Amino acid sequence: MGWSVPKAPVPEKAAAWSPWICIFILGAGFLASLAWIVLNSPADGLPALASGYYLPLTGYALAGTLFFLTLYFLFWEIQALCWHNALWWQHNTSTAWQHWAQNSLYVAKAVMLTSDSQLISRKAGLEKAGTSHDAADMPKVLFPEETLIPGINRFERLCHALLDEIAPTLNTPLKNQDVSVYLQTYGEVDEAEQHKLYSILAERFPVKKFTVDLLHDSSLFPIWNESVIVSRHPVLLLAMHYRKPDEALSEIATALLLVPPSLLNAAESKTATRLFRAMPIKTDRLATELTEQRNMQQQPTESIRLVWFSGLTDSLRQKLSTLVYELRLPLRASAPMGGLLDFDKDNDQYGALTGGLLMGAAAQMVEQGQGGQWIIHHDGKNTWAMVVGAQEPVISHPAENLPMAPYPAGCVALSLLFNFVLFWCVGDAWPRWLFSGWGLATIVFSLFITLPGSVIALRTLVSNIQKPQFIQNANASHRD
Repeated sequence: MGWSVPKAPVPEKAAAWSPWICIFILGAGFLASLAWIVLNSPADGLPALASGYYLPLTGYALAGTLFFLTLYFLFWEIQALCWHNALWWQHNTSTAWQHWAQNSLYVAKAVMLTSDSQLISRKAGLEKAGTSHDAADMPKVLFPEETLIPGINRFERLCHALLDEIAPTLNTPLKNQDVSVYLQTYGEVDEAEQHKLYSILAERFPVKKFTVDLLHDSSLFPIWNESVIVSRHPVLLLAMHYRKPDEALSEIATALLLVPPSLLNAAESKTATRLFRAMPIKTDRLATELTEQRNMQQQPTESIRLVWFSGLTDSLRQKLSTLVYELRLPLRASAPMGGLLDFDKDNDQYGALTGGLLMGAAAQMVEQGQGGQWIIHHDGKNTWAMVVGAQEPVISHPAENLPMAPYPAGCVALSLLFNFVLFWCVGDAWPRWLFSGWGLATIVFSLFITLPGSVIALRTLVSNIQKPQFIQNANASHRD
């Protein structure tokens, strides 16, 4: 799992072309011509240079030497092109994957309601544990001064409390935007909750259009990756547990009003908190997966200050503690466990709902200046990692480090050989025309066409032959 960035094997780098081989080919051509002259000279002695006897021999010698130089240069250029193409394709693939992984939504407003008002701050080490009351003395419901009516009325009360905080943002900067609402509660969401939420939204925001999607006791992260992160309009995430009859879990609720980058101006986008695409994790490959998470640079590594985790076994917690040290994450040393925050410790267990609560808690800490945050959550079936932060993501594959396209020596030699042979034949048939103005213009025009044409043709041919194998190898590595 992880980000599963496809990585095809890169061919070996082509050796630099050797001038000695070129000198050898030129010397061999000269010696072969000299041998031919010696072996085939007339019995009465060598003809004079002005006789024209050596002109055909010179042409054949030049053509033969250029032919072998062309073979050598083409062999070198094709190898260099294969290496160059593979590096650039891998770079483009990794960059595209990174851009995809760095998709994010901005937090326009984050609200966190807990029965213990200092719960999140205390877990993050901003509030000393010694100043809090015993857990038994803490209220387990929100608004304990009010009359408690478990069930749908309690759901309505928490919705109003969350919307009271969200309403100013929805009614001013986002007043003309439709909103997608995702609702998650502890346990199954029933139709009564959906209808009640619709009626509350219609009453409070009569001119807005809302669509409500229910998360039926399932993890938020798959829906986040598939639907939420690609939204082009505001999204409101509501995750809550309200008091129901015959149960005693502490009430807790969070609301995240998220907007796509297109709805923020440049100044706002530089400081707004971001929630990035979530990464699925195989726990038996935790070290590799978290290394990929760090290298994806959704937030600069040096900005990460807290790591929240939930649902992990004791062995995975110990492994995570070791990995954080090995990954050199600069967590805040004054935080509990050196910046590793166990959301489940001294807290009720909320199952799949915990993912949404972690997102709310991390966003709140970022807005309080606590740096970038990692979230690692096991929802009972799968494990997910998410990054929350307020800095720009980092592109970790700069193109400046990649090689330039190889010099087209083979194409130049091939074009010269083609034109030499072509106009040799033309000159043999129509010598007067060849040495006329039209003949010279034709030679120049032919060179103008064949020199760039041969470069384009060779690079297109090599690319078309190489690309299917690259895609096959990349897909194989992606499946692995």
